[in-house]
Amino acid sequence: MSTGGPNRLQDIARHVGYQDDIYFRRKFKQITGVPPAAFMKNSRQKIAAYHFPNIGQLLALEITPCAAPADHPWTDYYKRKYQLNTVLALSADEAERHQQLQLAKPDFIIGVDILVSAEEQNRLREIAPVFFVPWLEHDWREHLRLIAKFLDKSASAEAWLGSYERKAKFVSEEVKQTLKDDRLLILQISGNLYQVLGDRSLGADFLRRFTNQGCCWN
Repeated sequence: MSTGGPNRLQDIARHVGYQDDIYFRRKFKQITGVPPAAFMKNSRQKIAAYHFPNIGQLLALEITPCAAPADHPWTDYYKRKYQLNTVLALSADEAERHQQLQLAKPDFIIGVDILVSAEEQNRLREIAPVFFVPWLEHDWREHLRLIAKFLDKSASAEAWLGSYERKAKFVSEEVKQTLKDDRLLILQISGNLYQVLGDRSLGADFLRRFTNQGCCWN
């Protein structure tokens, strides 16, 4: 996104209802973790989500990926919010996917280490700087922080995590009153497929907050 001249930021502030530019800048940094100018500069970067878990991680960092797996089950809400018609749909075929990324010329590629071979990792590095999330070594919070550090967006990650903690605490207290001593199982449903979320996922984190007993995992 271009700054569009000296009045660009002022125009944005007015458009979202802020008459005081200084207050707008302060609130923007409080919510996103970065000043508006830095946010606009970062938004010009083209970052590809090589695997579907990376999509949510990038969105949490206020980054709409320039490319993402075509088979990800985007909801209508996300399609509307993030204008996904501009996101390059990456093929499931490895050779075609590489060709797509070569033509797209992303600034960075984010992937998951256990989902890609060493040979494929090396080929991706020839296209752009790549960060592969060490999936089995950390939980989802650390995954987000590691990606943010690689992309120089640590402030955005901490702002998002702080917001998440506040919202999760409020929701968990509300849900506990309904569940009481019952147990909760969180599923990801896509078409005819049902998947129990792993014990390192964000969904598992919610489950631990909602119940005292937790759940048995497959």
